[in-house]
Amino acid sequence: VIYVCFLVVGACARAADESQRTLVAQVAGEREARAAAEERARLARELHDSVGKSLYGIAMLASVAARGVEADPVAARAHLDELERSARDAAADARRLVVLQRAAPAGRPLAEALDEVCAAWSARTGVPCDLVSTGSGPDDAEVGHETVAVVLEALENVARHARASRVVVTHETSGSHTVVSVSDDGVGFDHEECDGAPAEPAGHYGLVGMTERANRCGGTLAIDSCPGRGTTVTLTIGGAG
Repeated sequence: VIYVCFLVVGACARAADESQRTLVAQVAGEREARAAAEERARLARELHDSVGKSLYGIAMLASVAARGVEADPVAARAHLDELERSARDAAADARRLVVLQRAAPAGRPLAEALDEVCAAWSARTGVPCDLVSTGSGPDDAEVGHETVAVVLEALENVARHARASRVVVTHETSGSHTVVSVSDDGVGFDHEECDGAPAEPAGHYGLVGMTERANRCGGTLAIDSCPGRGTTVTLTIGGAG
């Protein structure tokens, strides 16, 4: 009887273990499927917000330039110049999107993603980009994705406008509080406030898009810049840790 009981208990234990393994595998599969769906949704949004809009603008400029070639060659030339700039911007958007999708997959530590972004940007531009990081969060994949996107946009602005010789990206996470900043020693630009206090980033070099990203992940964006004193873009997410 005891032997039979042991057999029954063993069989039940094996069945329970197999059931647990199956359940764990199902949960992992559902988590991976959900992460993949979220990644596809983010990719679709990025394509629409950046490359899609750029390509639409290129098509409009091409149409206007084509109509004005004979009627107004000077204006047509101006439109062609703008078309070239827009094409370069679209190429930069596509490149940034590729880097974003590679650097910020769901579940990857933010510090690791930022390190890859800084290294890739520095290799492309030849400008040193140092990362100073404390902590690895935030844990939320959407927040991490938007944070990396803000840093990428800030670095692209440095490459286009700042004429900087050095860039420092800082990242601090404590609990639910995350602060990420991108600072350069470039030419800077004129703000309404030029006394070192953060100012609103309205209308300068695509900063509105970064502000929208900050709002999307529950954060705020601040810009500190003055001519000849460089620029610092700071993203703050969450409450004090």
